[in-house]
Amino acid sequence: MTHLDSESTQNKQLKFLNRASKKFSTGDTLALFAVGTFGLHILTFFLLFLIYGSYSQLNKKPPPSLVQLETGSAIKVAPLGNSDRTPQVV
Repeated sequence: MTHLDSESTQNKQLKFLNRASKKFSTGDTLALFAVGTFGLHILTFFLLFLIYGSYSQLNKKPPPSLVQLETGSAIKVAPLGNSDRTPQVV
């Protein structure tokens, strides 16, 4: 009798394990979706932080001061402000 009881108990446990592994419940699916979305938000925040850092580094660099001549060659000149113009500027 005890052998039969232990066998039926083990059979019930195996059925429970097989049934649970086949299908997710609605709560499990919603929880996985929430955790996945939160992970993507953290990744996006990290990427935006990197972009902000690169823009702040770009802000500290001096503006480029190359001028192309009418012959097609480029030369370096001193940077001027936006209101400083010379008569030679077209």
